[in-house]
Amino acid sequence: MAGSTDWAKLLEDLRQEHGISQRALCEGANIWRGTYRRFRRGSARLTIAQLERLLGVLGYELDAMMIVGRDKGA
Repeated sequence: MAGSTDWAKLLEDLRQEHGISQRALCEGANIWRGTYRRFRRGSARLTIAQLERLLGVLGYELDAMMIVGRDKGA
């Protein structure tokens, strides 16, 4: 599973690629900029809902799938 710093780097890379300011990103996602800054530094976590909103502003969706492990006896 990706750590919060992996998500922070991904979001920052996407934000820069799209030419969106931190202010515009946070306002569009209804997230306080201080929270986003702390998340980028690794000193705060985002909820799944916050992450989904940030990705949505950038034109992406968060998708998840269940990973089924193999039986150890097989």
